[in-house]
Amino acid sequence: MSFISLLKRWLRNRRPRHLYARIRDYRRQLSNSRQAVRRWKTEYLGQRSLNKQLRARISSLKFQRDRARQHKKRVLHPVILRQMLRNRAATFSRRSTDSSSQEREKAFTEVSASYAAATAIERMELATRAEQIYIAGLSWWIPQATTQPNRTLRAQAQGLPFRLIAQTREVALGTVMLDIGANIGRTSIPRVILGDFQQIYAAEPDPANYECLVHNVMENNLRGRIFPDHAAIGNSDGETVLMRSKYIGGHRILPEGSRPKHRQLVTVPRYTLDSWVRRLSINVDEITFVKVDTQGWETHILSQATGLLERHHIAWQLEIDPKHLQSSGAPLSRLVEILVRHMTHFIDLNSAAPGSRSRTISELDSALAYVGGATGTKTDILVYHASVD
Repeated sequence: MSFISLLKRWLRNRRPRHLYARIRDYRRQLSNSRQAVRRWKTEYLGQRSLNKQLRARISSLKFQRDRARQHKKRVLHPVILRQMLRNRAATFSRRSTDSSSQEREKAFTEVSASYAAATAIERMELATRAEQIYIAGLSWWIPQATTQPNRTLRAQAQGLPFRLIAQTREVALGTVMLDIGANIGRTSIPRVILGDFQQIYAAEPDPANYECLVHNVMENNLRGRIFPDHAAIGNSDGETVLMRSKYIGGHRILPEGSRPKHRQLVTVPRYTLDSWVRRLSINVDEITFVKVDTQGWETHILSQATGLLERHHIAWQLEIDPKHLQSSGAPLSRLVEILVRHMTHFIDLNSAAPGSRSRTISELDSALAYVGGATGTKTDILVYHASVD
């Protein structure tokens, strides 16, 4: 071995061992640093991608917001209807009843004994079981209830359904409307005064609501334009049991054989929708809109309304409350089956509902998946038959 080799070995053996440890430590730190740089680059690029997605989402939301603002300028606003109602109501109070309206009311009185009896009730007698309030410049009688001392305040706060009237105006215009579950006239009276319909035939099963409905028509000078009939609309002709509620909109028909204890029950006449229309001699060609709000009895009504459902010029507004539909013995699925068979399109009138405004009827089942459940969500839908060019 040469002297140079021996010298190198001697120097290598003389090198401090802690220097090797330090070199290894530096290498490990360098490796960790490189890994950290790679992770940072990955996270940074991912964050950039996320930021890009967020910016795109924000841009989309701004676009939708701007479109919504533009849409609000183009559609009818409920406040405008309320503003117009008071002024137009004043003109109705000054109008004299024309001969055609008188003839229609005379014919209606001959058919509807309940209407003839209700119009004969004096105001003093009605005041013993109802109270008078004023909403939007109109006179309203509402049934009294000792269990609800603040009913007047609640009725005034609830007001009139201007939002639903505005939302349905694309199709809810014409000569004749049917108001099934008319209550005290909260829908019928504004629609006639605003000029949406020339005549409305209204069915209301609750006796107290019905008396108030008739006198609301009379006191707002709408005789011969609104025709209230004391009747429940269902799936057969005959009589039915109505379970009364302490709320004026909570009365509902009971299924056959159901008579719950400790409830106020009353027997009322019942007709199918088709037979009720024939009984009152309503011209089906003039009917353009049917509103059905019957606390879960909607499926039963439509199951025996084939004559009207087959008329494609008629649009329908229906309340959708799965809980009430289920309790009536005809769940939502059956109602959807009927509508899919007879209609082509629907509109969910819940402004918070997802999806476009007008959709094909095949989407109805999935679109209504959000109603019911633990939250008890309900809605109204507008269904119609669209013609194909």
